[in-house]
Amino acid sequence: MIVRSLVGLFVLVAVALALTSCENATGGGWIPALNDPAAKATFGFTMHCKDDADGIATVTGSLEFHDPSVTITAPNGKPMSLGIHGVTDASGVAFSCSALDQLFGNGPYMGTYTPQPATLGAGGSFTLTIQDNGTKGPSKDDVLMLTLSGGVFGGYSNSGTLGGGQITTRLD
Repeated sequence: MIVRSLVGLFVLVAVALALTSCENATGGGWIPALNDPAAKATFGFTMHCKDDADGIATVTGSLEFHDPSVTITAPNGKPMSLGIHGVTDASGVAFSCSALDQLFGNGPYMGTYTPQPATLGAGGSFTLTIQDNGTKGPSKDDVLMLTLSGGVFGGYSNSGTLGGGQITTRLD
């Protein structure tokens, strides 16, 4: 009887571990710059969703983005183009990673950004939405959309099909 209970517990734990999902999204490349379609707005990101033992999602990741067609005046009086470093660290979401994926697809991923260099002024928040259209290797079918709120670059929004690079999403 004890052996059967232990075997049953082992099987239950193994099934629970197998159902715990882990999603990843990574990407790098460029889309047309907002104010100059001939220029490249470059990006790189990694986002990771991991369910804890209770099936509650934690989303972590980072984002780098640069658009040379958008400038502000730095405190030293020189023009500086848009450059940000963003991070997301959302834990305790009341859904599992797979439920988030079913509800929202490839995002949105939300977090906070710091202008680069940080001396440009206050940071704000970002929303990143991606679309991985499944092409292996460099893809001109994938889509990226970035919106910035608050801070020195608040109100910026740019989206487009990749002119170069790759976005990859996968469930591990």
